[in-house]
Amino acid sequence: MAPLHGRRRRSLRPHKRSPPLIRGRGISSSPLVSFTVPAGTPLGTTDRVTATAVSGSNPATTDTDSFQVIAVLVSDLTVVKEDEGLATVQPFTCIITVTNDGPDVATGVLVTDTLPITATFVSANAGQGDCTEQDGTVVCTLGTLNKGAQATVTVTVVLTSTADGEIANLVEVAGSEHGTILYNNVYILHTPVARTVYLPLMVRQSP
Repeated sequence: MAPLHGRRRRSLRPHKRSPPLIRGRGISSSPLVSFTVPAGTPLGTTDRVTATAVSGSNPATTDTDSFQVIAVLVSDLTVVKEDEGLATVQPFTCIITVTNDGPDVATGVLVTDTLPITATFVSANAGQGDCTEQDGTVVCTLGTLNKGAQATVTVTVVLTSTADGEIANLVEVAGSEHGTILYNNVYILHTPVARTVYLPLMVRQSP
């Protein structure tokens, strides 16, 4: 292997590469080379892969090929959103929790919360970073999360008079590093809507 370039990763990931074609007397071969970059491998580490002919003079008894490996940081971000259990026409609050399950630090963490069309935005507050809202989409820039760290965002909305049955809320998280698991980067929250019914009260005076 040639020097490792770029950012280091700490997960174990096989790397496969086919070296140049090896030719003999009427024989050709394209062997597959597999190796694993150990966790914590320092940047600048140099290795070489050597292919050796068992017999014959063409190719020679040794054939050496060098190639580069780029090691990258890996982080597994998860996102969930929890509510109060029942949505009403009163201000309704939900909490978004983002977790970095590692193995490396996560940078550039960004949360996107797409509000239901029957919800009107009131506020969004992040435990770290900042949040903005435009046209029913809340975007929160959370910055850096170390391995095992969490960040929360509190979102408050008011349901419109047309909200009924159940509302669905889509939340997504992304970071700058390569993600090991992608399905947990998205969360859909389903919340039943409680309608307020006004019953007229009639008071009749006794004679």
